[in-house]
Amino acid sequence: MTDRNTVLVVGDPPALFGAAFDAVLGDPTLWRASAAEAASRVGDGDEERVDCVVGAVPPEARATLVSDVRERAPGLPVILVVDPDEAEGGHEAFAAGATDYLAARGTDAEAEWLAHRVRAAVDAHRSDRERTRRIAQQYVVSDLGAFALSGPTYERLIEETVERLRAALDVAYIAVGRFRPSVGDVELVAVEGWPQSYVGGVSLGPGTHAERTLWADGALVSERVFLDERFDSSALEDSANIQSGLSVAIEGRDGPWGVITAHSATPGMFDETDGRFIENVATLVGAAIERQTLRSTLEEVFERIEEGVYGLDEQWRITSANPNAARLLGATPEDVVGRSVWTLFEDDYVRAQYERARYKREPATFEAVHAPTGAWYEHRVYPSRNGVSVYLTDVTERRERELELLRYEWMVETADDGVYALDDELRFVEVNRGFADLFGRSREELLGTAATDVIDEETAERIDELRRQSVDTGEAATVEFPLDRPDGSSVWIETRFSALFETDNDGERRFVGTVGISRDVSARRRRERLLTTLQEHTRSLTRVTDYDAAVELTLEACEDLFEPLSVDFFEYDPGERTLRPHPASDADPDELVVPGGNPCWRAFAEEKTVIVDSGTGRGRNLVAEAVGQYGVLSVEMDRDTVADESGTEVFRLLASTMSEILSVVEAEAALGDRDRRLESQNERLTKLNRINRTIREVTGAVVRAATGEEAAARACERLADARPYRFAWFCEVDAATGSPTPTTTSGVEDGYAHRLVEVLSTDPFPELVANTAESLVPAVVKNVVDAPGWEAHRRDALSYGFQSLAVVPAGEGRLLVVHGTDADAFDEEDGEMLAELGATLGSVIDRLGRSQAMLADRRTEVELAVTDERQSLLALARRTGESVRVTGVIPTSDGGYRTFVRTAADREAVEAALPAGTSLTELTDGDDDDHLYEMQLPDRASFEVLYAGGGRLREMTATEAACRVVVTLPESVNVRSVVDAFSAIHPETTLVSKRTVTNPIETEGAFRARLEDEWTERQKEAITAAHHGGFYEWPRLTTATTLADVFDISSPTFQYHLRAAERKLVRTAME
Repeated sequence: MTDRNTVLVVGDPPALFGAAFDAVLGDPTLWRASAAEAASRVGDGDEERVDCVVGAVPPEARATLVSDVRERAPGLPVILVVDPDEAEGGHEAFAAGATDYLAARGTDAEAEWLAHRVRAAVDAHRSDRERTRRIAQQYVVSDLGAFALSGPTYERLIEETVERLRAALDVAYIAVGRFRPSVGDVELVAVEGWPQSYVGGVSLGPGTHAERTLWADGALVSERVFLDERFDSSALEDSANIQSGLSVAIEGRDGPWGVITAHSATPGMFDETDGRFIENVATLVGAAIERQTLRSTLEEVFERIEEGVYGLDEQWRITSANPNAARLLGATPEDVVGRSVWTLFEDDYVRAQYERARYKREPATFEAVHAPTGAWYEHRVYPSRNGVSVYLTDVTERRERELELLRYEWMVETADDGVYALDDELRFVEVNRGFADLFGRSREELLGTAATDVIDEETAERIDELRRQSVDTGEAATVEFPLDRPDGSSVWIETRFSALFETDNDGERRFVGTVGISRDVSARRRRERLLTTLQEHTRSLTRVTDYDAAVELTLEACEDLFEPLSVDFFEYDPGERTLRPHPASDADPDELVVPGGNPCWRAFAEEKTVIVDSGTGRGRNLVAEAVGQYGVLSVEMDRDTVADESGTEVFRLLASTMSEILSVVEAEAALGDRDRRLESQNERLTKLNRINRTIREVTGAVVRAATGEEAAARACERLADARPYRFAWFCEVDAATGSPTPTTTSGVEDGYAHRLVEVLSTDPFPELVANTAESLVPAVVKNVVDAPGWEAHRRDALSYGFQSLAVVPAGEGRLLVVHGTDADAFDEEDGEMLAELGATLGSVIDRLGRSQAMLADRRTEVELAVTDERQSLLALARRTGESVRVTGVIPTSDGGYRTFVRTAADREAVEAALPAGTSLTELTDGDDDDHLYEMQLPDRASFEVLYAGGGRLREMTATEAACRVVVTLPESVNVRSVVDAFSAIHPETTLVSKRTVTNPIETEGAFRARLEDEWTERQKEAITAAHHGGFYEWPRLTTATTLADVFDISSPTFQYHLRAAERKLVRTAME
C-alpha cells in the first residue's frame, strides 16, 4: 500500500502550504474544497483517499465541518486553523471535535509546525486504521474457524469466505477457484463483486496469476497487473479496470485444491499483512475441505493469532481458547476449557458487558482490569447463535503510557513555577498557567508572541547570548532579570532553560527551540538584602556590654532594615505585670501595655510572632515579637515584606539576637551577686537540724542527692514509706498563668501518676493549688471521700487507698502534695511539720539547682569547618602547602588580636602568603624546622564573633582542605546566632558538631594536687627553694648560683629544673 499524503484544504487558510509545508511532508497532494463540498471529497472507497483535512472556516461553521467529515470518514484527522487573536480559538476547536488546532498568521515557521502536526495526525490515523483492519482480519479468521467447526456444507463455507474477505479487505472483487488437474486451469466456484454468471462459466488458464499461485510458496502480490510480466492476462483482469491483485493457494491433501483471489482498482492495494491474512483463511478453507486435518489446522491458526481468543457457550462455559488467551488469564488452554468464565472474571462490570452484548446481539468493546494478574485487558465481545466469541488484548502498557502522559501534563499545568517552550524563532508555542500568571498575561496572548516582546531589550540581549552558548554546549543556562508586568507591578524572575534539537534523516542535529522554567525570586532577593544588613548590625550588637546600648542599637537596626513609621521596645515590669516603652522607643513613655488583647502583650505572653494591620491606612502591618523574658520588639513594615515572610524572618532573628545579647549583659551583672547568694544558701541549710525524726529521715535522703530532681524523688519515696502517708508528689505552678504541672511522682502508683495532669485540672483541685501557691499557706482536705465538692476525686481515694491530702509550699513556684491514709493524718502537729518540711525541701531543691549550675562550668563546644579562602589562616595553609596551628590568641588594648601560629613554612613563604597589612614577628630561630610566629591579622571580625559573649578558642588549625575552629560558648549564648554571624564573615562555613561540656570548678587543694603530680621531686625542690629564698622578690634576695650551692649541684642544672617547674606551673594555670 502507498504512503501518500493527501491533504484536503477547506476554506481560506493563511499562506501555509508552500515550500516549508512540502519539505516536511515530502511533496504531498493538496486538494481544495469549500466547507459545503468537504464531506463529499472524503470516503473509504477504492479511489484515492484523503489522509487529513485542514480547515480554516468561521467559528460557527467548525462543528458542522467536523461532524460532516466524520460522518463520511470516521476517525479522519481534522486540524482547524484559528486566528491567534481569538481568545478562545483553541477551546472552540477542541469543543468542535477537532483532532488538533493551530493559531497561525501564515509564517514559514507556522507552516512547518502545521506540517509536523499533519504528519503526526496522519501517522496516528493510519496506525489506528491499520490496527483496526488487522484486528478485523483476525476476527474473520477466528469466526470462519468457529463457523467451519459448526459443520457447514462445502458450498456454504466458500460463500461465507468470499463475503467475509471482501468486507475485511475493503476491495471490490473476491473469487475462489478450484484447480482442475485434467485441463490445468482454475474454475471459479464462488465470487463476490464479480458477476455471479462467472461461477462455473469462467476459468483461469495456465500462465495466469491464479494458475501460477497454485505452485507458489505463499501469496503472490501484483501491484500493477497489466505491467506485471510474470503473468498472462485472464478473463477476470480483462473484464474490469483491475490495477492490483493478490492470490493464495488452497492446499489439499494431495496437492493444491484451488486458489483465493482478490483484486482492486487501486494500484498497490495489498501488502504482506493482507497476504498472511488470506493465507490463514486459505488454510482454514483447505482444512475444512479436508475434514480429517481440520482440528489440528485450526489450532495452528489459533496459535498464530496474536491476541487471546476464546469461545463461550450458552452457559458461559469456555469451549475453546488459544494459547495467548490462556496465557493472559494466567493458565493453560487445558485449565480454562470447560470452566465458567465467571471463575476467571469475578468483576461485575465484565459480566454486565458480556451479558449485554449477548442479549442485545450487539458487539461490545470495553477495557477492564483483570484482578488476578493486575493487567488491563481490552475485551471485544461478538455474540453468535451458539454463544459468544471474545478477543482479549493486553493494553496495560498503553494505559500506563496514557496515565504517565496525563500525570506529566497535570504536573506541568499545576506546577507553581512557570513552564514554557519557544520555537527556533523564539516565539512561545506552549506555556502553562503558572508562566502566564508570572508574566501577568493570558496564555492566548503569549502563544505565538516573540519572547523579546515581553522582556526589555537589555534582558533580551543577555538571554540571547546565553541561548547561543546553550546551543553550542548543550548545557542548561540560568539568568535572573527584572520584569515590568502589564498591570504596573514589578518582579524579579529566575529562568533556567535548555536548547532543543531534532535529528534529520542525514543524522544532523537541528535547533528547533528552547524549553525552560521560570520562577519569582523577588522574595529571595529581598531576603538576601535584609540578611546582609542584619549581619552588619549583629556584629555591632555582639560588642555591646550595656543594656540600654543594646536596645538602642537594635532599634537602629530596625530603622535601617524596614524603614518603619515607628519602632518600639516595650520592657516587661514583673512587679506591675505591664510592658513599658523603653526611652529610646518612638512610643509615648506613658503608653503602658497591660494584659489583654494588645498585639504586643499577646506576642510576649504567647511567645509567638503577632501580625496585625497597623491601622495607619498606609498598607503596613504591625509586627510584634517577644524578646525572651525582657519584653517585646514591635515595628511597622511594608505588607509585601510581611507577605513573603522575609521581613518577619529577619525580624525574628533580630529579636532573638537581642534576647541573647540582653541575657549575656544580665548574666555578667548577676556575677556580682554570686557571693551573697552562696552565703544566703548556707544559712538556709542550718535549718535542717531543727526538724523531727521524719524530717531527719527525709532530709538524710535528700542531702545525699546530687540534683534537685533526685532530692525531690528521694523525699517523695521517704514520705511514701512513712506512716500515716500513702504517697507524695511535687508540682510546679506557672507564674504567668497559675497552671500547675506535676514534676516528681516517685512512689506514686503508676495508674494515679499517669493521671496527675487530669487530677490537677479537676475541680476543686485547681482552686486549692492556686490559693496555696498565692498565699503560701498549707491547705488540708481531711476527708476526700466525704468532703463536699470532692466527689470527682472519691473514686481515686477509694481505688488508691488515701483519705486525706495536704498541699504545702515547697520552694519557689513549687508545691508538695502529700496523701494520707487517715482523716487525721495532717492534724495541727503534723501540719506544722509538713509546712517546715516543705520549706526545707524547697530550699534544698532550689539550692541544688543553683549549686549545680555554680559548681560546674557548663558550656557549649562548637566545631566549625571553614573553606572560604578569604580566611587568613586557610589562605596561608593553601599558599604555603603547610599546615597551620594557632597556639594562642591575646586581645590587645587597641581592639586587635595577637595570634601565635606554628607552621613548617619559612618566614619568606609566610610573608608572601599573608594579606597586606599583617604584622609578622618570628619568635624562633630561622633555621628551626618548626617556626613560631606572632602576627596581627587584619581580619579581626572572626575573632570578635568567637570571643563575643565569653567564647573561648580551644583549637584553630588549617590545612589545604579547610580551617578547623573549636570554640566553647557559655550556655546562655545562642549557638545559631554565633554560627550565623561567623558565616556572614566567611560564607563557606559548616557547623560540624555541637555538644555540651562541663568543666568542674577546681578548688585550691585540687589545683595544688594536680601541680604536685606534674612536678618531679627535683622540680618541686627547686621552685620551693626559689620561692622561700626570695628568688622571685624585687629586687632579688638570692641568685640561682646560691640556690644551686645549697643543693650541691651546678647552676645550669638547678636552672634546668627550675625552668621545667615554672613551665608546668604556667601551663597548668593557663589551661
